[in-house]
Amino acid sequence: MNTNPLRGTYWSWFVFGKATYIDYTSSTPTTTYRAQSRFDWVGDSGMPHPQPSWVEDNLPNGPTIDFIFGELRDWEDVEIYVDGHYLTVTGIKYDTANLLGTLYYVDPLGGKAGKADIAQGDANDPITILYDGKLVTIDVAVSESPIPEPNIILLMSTGILILTGMRRLAIAR
Repeated sequence: MNTNPLRGTYWSWFVFGKATYIDYTSSTPTTTYRAQSRFDWVGDSGMPHPQPSWVEDNLPNGPTIDFIFGELRDWEDVEIYVDGHYLTVTGIKYDTANLLGTLYYVDPLGGKAGKADIAQGDANDPITILYDGKLVTIDVAVSESPIPEPNIILLMSTGILILTGMRRLAIAR
């Protein structure tokens, strides 16, 4: 992922490296990805790889609340990039009328759960959170979701049928 201890990992390298690793370690590529960023794909890191079609870059205000909320609602794994650091988002509460809310996350540095207040001056402004004692902007949000393989779906369906049959037998007695 082109990580450098002095400058961290550029967002595009993180996104590309994560997708490449997941696809490489999976027996079949069964993961869907989505990303939004306020940065340009090539401009921030000299990325030698083409931009994937699922990356929306160069958004003036970065990722949207709707994007993050929608991905979490669909049980996607979501990471955000704030202040040169990535956080794994675990939940979000947001009041669209007052443009205030709370973002719940796990910080990979130490694995501790946390929460950050969300504030936006206007619905079109970048998402700003109070993280680590300072106001920071969410610059990137990336999500991935494994798609269940047919064998897993078949196994789960069989299990549900067996449990349903057992329940019906128990009720009949």
